[in-house]
Amino acid sequence: MFRILALVLLLTLLGVPTFGWWLAQRSLPVMDGIVSAPQLSRSAMVKFDERGIPYIEASSSHDIFFTQGYITASERMFQMDVLRRTALGELSGLLGSSSLAEDKLNRTIGFNRIAKEEWKKTSKKTRADIQAYCDGVNAYLTANQGKVSPEFLLLGSDPGKWNPTDSIAILKYNQYALEESWRLDDLKQRALDKIGDQLAGTLFNQTFLKDLIGEQVDSQHKPGQQADAHKAISQLSNFPNAPQSAWGSNAWAVAGPFSDSKGALLACDKHSGFTAPDEWFICSLASGEMHIAGATIPGVPGILIGRNADIGWSSVALKADTQDLFLEQFAAQFPGKYHSPTGWENVTELKEEIPVRFGKPLIHKVLVTKHGPILSKTETTGVALAWTGADVGTTPVFDSIWAINQAKTWQEFNAALSHYAGSAQTFLFVDKLGNIGYQCAGNIPVRAVNNGNQLMPGWQPNSEWRGRAAFASLPAAFKPAANYVVADSPTVFSSYNFNNPFRAMRVEGALESLKKSNQKVGLPDMAYLQGDQLAHLAPLVKKEVRQASTRTEIIDKLQLSAINTIDKWNGQMTPDSVAASIYESFIITFAKRILEPKLGTEMTLEYMKRYPRWSVFVEQVLSQKPKEWLPPEERTYETFILTTFGASIKNLTVASKAEDQKQWQWQNFHKIRFESRLDEVSSWVSSTLGTLLEIQPVGVGGDADTVNACNVDFQVEPWLFKCSSGPTVRLLIDMADPDQFFESIPLGQSGHILSSYRSDQLKSWMEAKPLPVAFSTAQLDKQQEHKLILNNE
Repeated sequence: MFRILALVLLLTLLGVPTFGWWLAQRSLPVMDGIVSAPQLSRSAMVKFDERGIPYIEASSSHDIFFTQGYITASERMFQMDVLRRTALGELSGLLGSSSLAEDKLNRTIGFNRIAKEEWKKTSKKTRADIQAYCDGVNAYLTANQGKVSPEFLLLGSDPGKWNPTDSIAILKYNQYALEESWRLDDLKQRALDKIGDQLAGTLFNQTFLKDLIGEQVDSQHKPGQQADAHKAISQLSNFPNAPQSAWGSNAWAVAGPFSDSKGALLACDKHSGFTAPDEWFICSLASGEMHIAGATIPGVPGILIGRNADIGWSSVALKADTQDLFLEQFAAQFPGKYHSPTGWENVTELKEEIPVRFGKPLIHKVLVTKHGPILSKTETTGVALAWTGADVGTTPVFDSIWAINQAKTWQEFNAALSHYAGSAQTFLFVDKLGNIGYQCAGNIPVRAVNNGNQLMPGWQPNSEWRGRAAFASLPAAFKPAANYVVADSPTVFSSYNFNNPFRAMRVEGALESLKKSNQKVGLPDMAYLQGDQLAHLAPLVKKEVRQASTRTEIIDKLQLSAINTIDKWNGQMTPDSVAASIYESFIITFAKRILEPKLGTEMTLEYMKRYPRWSVFVEQVLSQKPKEWLPPEERTYETFILTTFGASIKNLTVASKAEDQKQWQWQNFHKIRFESRLDEVSSWVSSTLGTLLEIQPVGVGGDADTVNACNVDFQVEPWLFKCSSGPTVRLLIDMADPDQFFESIPLGQSGHILSSYRSDQLKSWMEAKPLPVAFSTAQLDKQQEHKLILNNE
């Protein structure tokens, strides 16, 4: 039936555009009137504001979450299906064999298995609420059969029933994407093998155990098995692309004595890959039992960051390295046996059936040791992934989220986090009394040797994790003396994460400057900081280029003009800035010229993509000028800086096809393309829906080092510096006033291609302009545009 509908849709869209438009229009959600929902204990009401944000009012916890599931499905069902298929390793059933590599990896890691175990341990009350959410999703699907999103019809697919383990798997996958570090560990190992422990230590600002794996492989394996072991390690670089995550997020809080309203202030922006539709969904949930509002991920019930009537909260990935790679030795004559610290043990073998669109299901074999699933294997060697996120703790993640959503005090908030066993994060707290606090929480491994930055031999006792970091040992403070706290501050969290410190340093410096001048902080100051695009390395680059140019004669007029341009620059990487393009081209060219002679081109690009502190390394080399990093073709750093500057200018002229600096605006090179998984199916899918699907690329400012962190992908086509990740949700909260609550997402609330709420927030997001979220009834009445009743009769 769905294949027939897909064919009808294809023909109508190609031959009768008006009918195709009508067919897509039919799938738009109802936002006014009455719909039947007999599963509710009492009728629920949903009010929508001018941006399509739903404000749900119901009489019980069950009805709140049922309605949240119903409304979210009405706006984001295709996205929800893609998210759960990704987590469960079932994308190939929707997109075909091109997704098999990704599915096999996700089945190997086992989000489907982890979700089932979490569901078993989740408390009865939380299970009931998650089930209510799922029932709401399924009620929407049942009530709207034949009106599914055009994407489903186009692919001949049925979304199918929504299950509690789908929601858990999505959350688990999201947390994995936030803290995936095993690929970086693999990169560190390959860099260590290539350039040695001294240079690798400088490159990653870490101490390495010299040639640990090489020594272990050579001593533990017979001569004929050594090549087999190295082959297993080398296979790690063949995996599909990593989840589109980003290098941390921003969050800071200001206490009442330091704020202009005397209320506690909270700013948060979460960073991830830019997608269409947006990763985040804004909503408000109110009943007699609770009132919570903020942002969540479609498919995940409740609120992940936001506020209730008493407190507000946010979180930032701690990037604490919760994943390690272990080299496993398998018996040559008994392949089901592997060598552990206590002797030979049996490997667990699982068979995962992966559905494939237009093909037979694939049976994927997964091997699991005591350290975790085997990512790559040869005859006698395997590489296992250990990840603390695979632990199913005594308190599953959703139980902790529920407790946070309902906390009223710092003590209750802290108690909820004391049992939190999810991805390691820094949680920020504000309350209506003007108090602030922070608490790091999550599963962080305690290691006997090294800090998790290289492969470990799984058969050695000292390789084993010694447990998890105690909650009491993690950074925390309530009512800090400074009256503000910045997540990722190098002064507080440096021993736990490998995030780039420049953004937190900028926020901390701005707050400290206001404090020293006896100025109070207001939400406008917080909003300004969220949009800040000051380049941290700009003063250093300007100084070094100018000094080098004064000591060496430059006859190239284009270079002289470019030097004058950055000399006059204020350091802000605004979209229309020419100097920003010159600056970014220089630091990237500088990094490549330093690294490529030692790492090679491919590993250099991988380093700059995977390691969030690569610009810290650039700062170190540019300021200290160590001889060992000077490229072999250069005699001095002065000439190296100038030739690099010339090469960076050439990159801009080639990419823009112009020597006129007016064509070098940063937005011309630095653009976002909002990606859709439909793009991966085939060209005819995109061409079928044509401009209905496509959101035109937009030029943006900033880079990965600025507070408004729009990253840079290192590619030549089509824009030289593509932007693929950045702030995908911003929140601002003043606890002194319930209606001083603001949000911003890149596109909009809806995933429907014809919805007026699909991309209506783009302009505001690009300007870092906060948009109001109603929390009081009076404010909601002012913002209300639509009202929908879910009738239980």
